[in-house]
Amino acid sequence: MSETIGTCYKSCCISKRLDGKLAIVTGSNTGIGLVTAGELARRGARVIMACRNIGKAEDAKNNLLEKYGANNPQSVNIDVACKQVISSLSPIYSDQVSSLFPELN
Repeated sequence: MSETIGTCYKSCCISKRLDGKLAIVTGSNTGIGLVTAGELARRGARVIMACRNIGKAEDAKNNLLEKYGANNPQSVNIDVACKQVISSLSPIYSDQVSSLFPELN
């Protein structure tokens, strides 16, 4: 029988800046998505936090705003399982597609 004694956290040691890049991170109000959104914001990317629950997204966004700055990140209510919703993103961010960083989910 195994027993959990503690938790180990590691920090990303890559220092590359992402200024001018747009990152859309789905499921970014908790877990790996939240940590990813925070790391991207810390490195200067403009982060769109795409979440199904806008209340939880706003709480997570406010937490990251305290850490990384006033213009970053932005939360949006998006269910990535809905094709119509994904299609609606195109006109909103079409002028920034050339700077879109790969989507992480």
